[in-house]
Amino acid sequence: MTENDVVDATCKAIENEGYTINQKLNTIQKGIDIVGEKNGIKIYIEAKGGTSSKLTTNRYGKPFNGNQVKDHVANALLKTCETISKYHGPNTEVAMAFPDNEEHRDRIAKIQPVIRKLNIILFWVKEDKSVEKV
Repeated sequence: MTENDVVDATCKAIENEGYTINQKLNTIQKGIDIVGEKNGIKIYIEAKGGTSSKLTTNRYGKPFNGNQVKDHVANALLKTCETISKYHGPNTEVAMAFPDNEEHRDRIAKIQPVIRKLNIILFWVKEDKSVEKV
């Protein structure tokens, strides 16, 4: 599942919750991957995939290894913390979206207390593109 797959599924899930999508980026664009809004509340979501989205890379179609997952989770957390710092306020939510697989679940479990303390929402995208919001 590529980052674009995670972005698409997460956008669909939050639209089903009544959010309007203000920004939806693909893997070649820079910035916050998803920005949505509902009832004056903005949600900023950083998404990561489980394989490369580029046909020309060696990792295309192959699951990322443990070190790659660790790097992606670390980068997502850093980007989310930067978003919290920039947009912090009562009308702001922040989230991270990942493929729902063992590698990502294990990595997130190691930092779950911090995620809770920072009020970061998690979106887990399953292979069938359904989404679990935590």
